[in-house]
Amino acid sequence: MPAANALAFLTAEDAAVLQILLQDPALTDTEKATIFRKLDTARIIDGGRVPADVATINSRITYQVNDGVPVSAFLVNIRKPFRSFQGVIPLRGIGLSLLGMREGSRAQIVLPGDAAAELVLKRVLYQPQRVGADVFGCVAQKTKAHPAPRLRPRLDQRTVQSAAGGEQ
Repeated sequence: MPAANALAFLTAEDAAVLQILLQDPALTDTEKATIFRKLDTARIIDGGRVPADVATINSRITYQVNDGVPVSAFLVNIRKPFRSFQGVIPLRGIGLSLLGMREGSRAQIVLPGDAAAELVLKRVLYQPQRVGADVFGCVAQKTKAHPAPRLRPRLDQRTVQSAAGGEQ
């Protein structure tokens, strides 16, 4: 099992988002320190080469705080989750700590109220880089393993004749 506060992996897009977040005046000193630590120590890799078990922006993950119930959520770049949106964790506090972690990795964090806790990334359920999408949801590349979905079904000659009222 990976060690506590193990090396993080960041895509180039995730690192760019963290650089922009540093300019947010609403960030706490702890959040800034987390960002600086990740940017200083993380291995920056191309989005197409990110391991499938790494939490990236827009990944759906399952994590656990201390011995609590595991929680599944999307790791997204928003300041505050919308009240009607369940299953979203913003890039603040816990979300920042989870970014770049691998499945099984642990991190020591400080929760609001100065309570120390252990954070564990249990699973990466979905990662946009696995399907050729970047941080912003654009299709970066199409591969044979993950072809782009067909928007319309193929019509063969029998289907066309049948729809036109011809013989089958």
